[in-house]
Amino acid sequence: MNQSGPPLPPGWEHAFTPQGQIYFINHSDGTTSWHDPRISQGSILLGIIKKYNCATANDQQTDTQQEEWRDKKSECKEEGSLETLQSCVKAVQEQICVKGFPPRGSSGAKMAKNVNEMIVIVMKDCVDGKKVKVEDCQKMLFEFLLSLLATGPGTAAADIIQNCLIKTKELIIYLEEMRGKEFTRIIESLKLWTHTAEGPNMTLKDQSNQWESCITALIKRILGGDNKEARLKVNEPTIHQQFLELYLFYFKRMGNEPEDYSGHLRDFINMIQHAYKGTHEDNPYMISVN
Repeated sequence: MNQSGPPLPPGWEHAFTPQGQIYFINHSDGTTSWHDPRISQGSILLGIIKKYNCATANDQQTDTQQEEWRDKKSECKEEGSLETLQSCVKAVQEQICVKGFPPRGSSGAKMAKNVNEMIVIVMKDCVDGKKVKVEDCQKMLFEFLLSLLATGPGTAAADIIQNCLIKTKELIIYLEEMRGKEFTRIIESLKLWTHTAEGPNMTLKDQSNQWESCITALIKRILGGDNKEARLKVNEPTIHQQFLELYLFYFKRMGNEPEDYSGHLRDFINMIQHAYKGTHEDNPYMISVN
């Protein structure tokens, strides 16, 4: 658990079990608790998330957390609110939006994906029950997406983006219809990444393939996806210019990245170029990448 947050109340301290699970000691009455006293007792989901640290999680902790979620799932849905969701998303961001986070397939990556799925389930229930506005959920998911992109092409982050965030109906609609300042922000976020090796258990080829799959799915959504009306936005002058800038950014980066990555950058360039197929007599970017 991240202990850099607000201090515990007077008389409290935290400790760890031999398995690494955090608990809290109340010296005023000699009791112990799994619940963080800094967290509202009503925020069950946040307690489940913050009891563990995704970055250092092991298989046993991941399984235990899933059991707790299954036991408390109905209560988590009942307590769902905008405040609860915002707190949970923030807690997850603090744990996983960091350089060097364990790669896909690790216990930490599995836990990170699990907690994101928990949040999405509670969020959907809140939207369906009209307890939370769709627009608020879209903003939360979008900010989380930008944070994951900013940490670089890690396979755990890529997995969460592709298989959790951009599969939610709320974010799909938001990305396909997005314009203005938010469109600029995601285009700029797609330029932030720098390659960071993920260690001996993740080859460069596997890492680049996971990143390519994620960014391909994301760019497709930004380009309008399967929404014919949304795809027309690429011809708006401001958006056209921003796609041109992204196109040129990837083109320039091709020569500075490992071959596994540069090949995927070429694929992204072709995706953008294809979005303008038939609307220009010539390649709108006057650049050949073949």
